[in-house]
Amino acid sequence: MTAVGAGGDARPPAAASCDGCTLCCVVFRIEALAKPPYHPCRHIAGSGCGVYDAPARPAVCAGFVCRYIQGHRDGTADRDGLPHPKDAGAYVFRHPDRAVTVMCVDPRRPHAWRTTGLVRFLEAALTGGTALVVHDRGYAFTISDPLHLAHVVADDYVRVAGEMGIPPNEPGFEGLA
Repeated sequence: MTAVGAGGDARPPAAASCDGCTLCCVVFRIEALAKPPYHPCRHIAGSGCGVYDAPARPAVCAGFVCRYIQGHRDGTADRDGLPHPKDAGAYVFRHPDRAVTVMCVDPRRPHAWRTTGLVRFLEAALTGGTALVVHDRGYAFTISDPLHLAHVVADDYVRVAGEMGIPPNEPGFEGLA
């Protein structure tokens, strides 16, 4: 059963709750709130969104659902193999306008996802023809096949880029390490 918030938006069932995860409130820019990327939203309160049921909650936030929550809502086959974002150190979602999966890595735990079931989920998506866009510590890059993913899992692309003198291509992360 799905609970419905005051704004009429569906909340995830308890079995697939955000459970204090606020990664989606940190990594991306939220223009409606003048929130820069890689900075916590000013509305994070306690272990979640302080404006979840309030009119101040932007539509972009109300419409966002990570793949973990979506899989449990929809009852898809991968729901049990996809780890909670707090456990994985990253969250994934389907891009609303492009046929890609997006992965946002927790900048405080950038290597955690590499040892979780998230890797198998990403391999399956890539094998099925869905490209992956990764946002990791100020860098955005695209992975289009499982072999490329294996290289990313084996080595830290952000570290390598830094050693090569390649600057981040996403503004907002500088100095937040």
